[in-house]
Amino acid sequence: MTAFETSAEVEAYLSGDRITCLICGRSFRGVCHHAAKAHGVSATEYKLRFGIAVTRGVCGAGTRAAMRAAQKRICTPEVVAERVVRLQGARQLRRCGGEYPPYARDAAARMAIRSHGRERKLDERDFAAVVAAIRAGQTAWGACHTAGLPGCAWLYQQIVADPARRAAWDAMWESLPFKQQAASKKLGRRFADAVAERRALGMSYPKIAADLGVSEYAVKCRCSRAYRKRKKNQDR
Repeated sequence: MTAFETSAEVEAYLSGDRITCLICGRSFRGVCHHAAKAHGVSATEYKLRFGIAVTRGVCGAGTRAAMRAAQKRICTPEVVAERVVRLQGARQLRRCGGEYPPYARDAAARMAIRSHGRERKLDERDFAAVVAAIRAGQTAWGACHTAGLPGCAWLYQQIVADPARRAAWDAMWESLPFKQQAASKKLGRRFADAVAERRALGMSYPKIAADLGVSEYAVKCRCSRAYRKRKKNQDR
């Protein structure tokens, strides 16, 4: 089969519900997958070989209509706006001076309500609410996954952005019980000092773990880290 010479020939070829493979003569609803699997010819190579524009889909009219209908059902204006917010939100915010463009504002509000249960922007009250939840006994992860409270990413950004807030957060964290720190997988300096004191008294790992209310593994990890640090300082 030679290449098509006119657009009318291409349109006639693609007008039926089933498309004939121009290599083997078999008919399919879509030829590209068959050409790649049976003949080792990619979709682009097939189109160029037979004079079909690379932007055209080589599938039957019924299949194209079904795909267009499915795309219209999926890509509603609301879905498209939410996709813009999700994939390009940061860039859009920078470009628009900290505010979403009008067409994405409603989508941003819907996403915020689904994520945190409210639409307003996060502020100092939300940070204080997370701290209060942690002081009440929740882990940091658990507090950030509570309905109505901000997520972990926002909390981390707030902590690192302000040195004073970082110092207050560290002080709050050091005041927590060791068991709660261990549940959040972040044992602080106070824990390291407590382990060092008990090791100096000759206590074993199990006794230290029982005394501090944490697992033996946590104690071993802290001692191993302290040993590597001393070894590094000695080698200097």
